[in-house]
Formats: sequence, C-alpha cells, structure tokens
Amino acid sequence: MGGMGALRLAFKYPETFGAVASMEPGISPIDDWADMRPKHRFWRGDALMETIYGSPVDREYWNANNPATIAQARAATVSNQCTAHADQVVLRRSGA
Repeated sequence: MGGMGALRLAFKYPETFGAVASMEPGISPIDDWADMRPKHRFWRGDALMETIYGSPVDREYWNANNPATIAQARAATVSNQCTAHADQVVLRRSGA
C-alpha cells in the first residue's frame, strides 16, 4: 500500500490507528471531484482513474475515498491522531 492508502485507512478508522505517516502520497489538492483538473492529477491517467473510480468517475465514490475529504468530514475524530497541513501531515500523540 502506498501513502495515499495509508492516509485513507487511518482517516477512515482513526480509532484503529493511533498515528499515520506518509511520504509523498499521491493526493490531489482538492476536496471534491467536481473541482478536478488535469493539473491536479497529471501523474494519473484517465484509464487508471476510471479503473479505480468508475467510468465516468463516480464523484461520490471519489469524494468518499479522498483522504483530505475524509479528514475534513471526520475532523473531530481524526484531530486526535494528526493535524493536516497543505502539503504535509504533522503527527502528534492521541489526546495531546
């Protein structure tokens, strides 16, 4: 699993994971598929995106599996595990 998968799982299940670290995850800098532009996913072609998220890409499924969107939706729970910043994730102890 790569960095994006690690963040996805940790943010979806923060009660299971006390911390998460990810080096250079392939996260798009947007919160909603409707805002996706080619510059946001230049490293991923249409074929890969459609294999993972459907053809055409299922907006709701993408949004539900985007680490940034998950972290925002579960902010109260996730905040105990990490604090997300624009291009980095800074870890801290749970309950700190």
